[in-house]
Amino acid sequence: TLSPRQHPVQNMTQPSSQGSAETLDEEEDPFLDNLRQGLKLLLQKLNRAQRRGYDIRQDATLQTLRSNLAKLHPQLEAKIQHLRDERARFVGMQGLRGSIEQARGRHAAVLQDYNEKMTQMHQQQALLQ
Repeated sequence: TLSPRQHPVQNMTQPSSQGSAETLDEEEDPFLDNLRQGLKLLLQKLNRAQRRGYDIRQDATLQTLRSNLAKLHPQLEAKIQHLRDERARFVGMQGLRGSIEQARGRHAAVLQDYNEKMTQMHQQQALLQ
C-alpha cells in the first residue's frame, strides 16, 4: 500500500467546527494546506502519466488521490458556506454598529437640546426673580 507521506490527501483533517475560533487565514489552515498539496500531487501525476502515455484508469495512486479529493469536496463546500455565513454575520454586525453610532449621535443631540432648554429655563427664572 501507499504511505501517507506519498499521499497528503489521505491525512487530511476535518475542517474545524469551532466557529469564530477558526482561522480564516488559508496559510494556517491544515485542511486547505493538505487539500492544496493533494491537488498539486494529483496534477503532477496526471501530467506525468499524460507525457508517458499511461492509462490513468489503471494507476492506483491516481485513483486513490482522485477518490480522496472527491470525498473532501463536500467538506470544502461546507467550509465555504461557513465562511459565507460568517461574512453575512459580520456585515450584519457592521450594520448594527452603524445603527448604534447613529443612536448615540441622536442621543447626544437630544441631550444637548434638553440641556440648552434647561439652561434657557434657568436663565428665564433668574430674570424673573
